[in-house]
Amino acid sequence: MRSRRNRTISGTFTSTSSHDLATILQYGALPFKVQDIGHSSIPATLGASFLNQTLLAGAIGILLVLAFMLIYYRLPGLLACLALGYYTVAVLQFSGSFPSR
Repeated sequence: MRSRRNRTISGTFTSTSSHDLATILQYGALPFKVQDIGHSSIPATLGASFLNQTLLAGAIGILLVLAFMLIYYRLPGLLACLALGYYTVAVLQFSGSFPSR
């Protein structure tokens, strides 16, 4: 039997079985039933734990950079720390992530 795209199925098929086979091949379906043998749900605590670890690592990294600037550059480092803090608060307040007074 020929399909719509001029492909040929050869063998000892009846017209109905060759049409069924062409339909199965066309849609990529296999003729078997799917049976659910079990399921489980995973809570989102792994995501919350990862987020907390990420925020802690970020805070530690920022504090290390600020400490380095204070120790190595002294007064200019202090001014850079203050400017960076002001910039951070301004960006967070502008984006709406930080509550305004």
